[in-house]
Amino acid sequence: MQPTSTNRILVIDALRGIALLGILLAHMCFWFVTDGLPQKIFEQYQDVGNGIITTITDLFISGKFFAYFSFLFGLSFYLQMNSMEQQGEKFVYRYGWRIILMGIIGLIHHLFWAGDILSIYAPLGLLLIPMRKLPMRLILLLGILLAINVPGKIIQIIDIIFPASQKPQGNNMDFEANAKAYYQIMTQAGWIPLIKHNFYALKTKFEFQFGSGRIYITYGFFLLGMYTGRKEWLQDVAQYRSIIKKITGRSFWIMLACLLCGLGLMLGNNQFKLGWDKIPAMWVLFSFFMIVLMRHWWFYIPVVCASFI
Repeated sequence: MQPTSTNRILVIDALRGIALLGILLAHMCFWFVTDGLPQKIFEQYQDVGNGIITTITDLFISGKFFAYFSFLFGLSFYLQMNSMEQQGEKFVYRYGWRIILMGIIGLIHHLFWAGDILSIYAPLGLLLIPMRKLPMRLILLLGILLAINVPGKIIQIIDIIFPASQKPQGNNMDFEANAKAYYQIMTQAGWIPLIKHNFYALKTKFEFQFGSGRIYITYGFFLLGMYTGRKEWLQDVAQYRSIIKKITGRSFWIMLACLLCGLGLMLGNNQFKLGWDKIPAMWVLFSFFMIVLMRHWWFYIPVVCASFI
């Protein structure tokens, strides 16, 4: 499918719509909350139907569409850069100004809803500028390593090898108490307590992004999106459809292998009472398989579906 007379690339517009729908569904399934809720609230909805929907959400929606949206952000970065450079405009200053405005909007939005993602995308978007001229293979390599959270896994391994580097147990938060306080703010307090809570939650959000490795994953998909844009795979789908199909096919087998490995570890541990759940290194390995499964390879499937629109 070729760009229209208004220079819109319909395939990419379709992909953005699919991504936004997936993100909406993911937030709906998790009640649009940005913090923990008291256990008794969750227990009210713990039935068979809820368990089925939660499983489907985890496998096919949650995580994947966030990665998918990050991929499209990196792709859009390249499209803007390429368009401005062809028109002789100064890309860096104009793009930087747009990102700063987006960051300001994100921070304001964060004060009302701490789940805002623009406040995370803005600094990462600025970091795309120095990466735009790197060789293609280096961008691809960095994108893959970050997308599978290699930095986060290295940090976890270091903490296992050097336990002294771990945070003292006394720093652990009382999650149930915090959940009750958050629930009280959401259901009974006014706007001022909510804004105050979210203001201090900005630091917590960034700590979670680094601690969970999500910030590395997000930036990795930024780079993969930029790489795809430079390859022009989605700007001219008719020409590159076979490549997209090949990527999707290989991605499916990688996803399936990770699923079987993850299930094998879990079932083997339960069946033979191996005690792997008490070994930190095994959790690192298990989480690696689940990250690839839960966050990565399925997002290519909507790309192929949209290519036939």
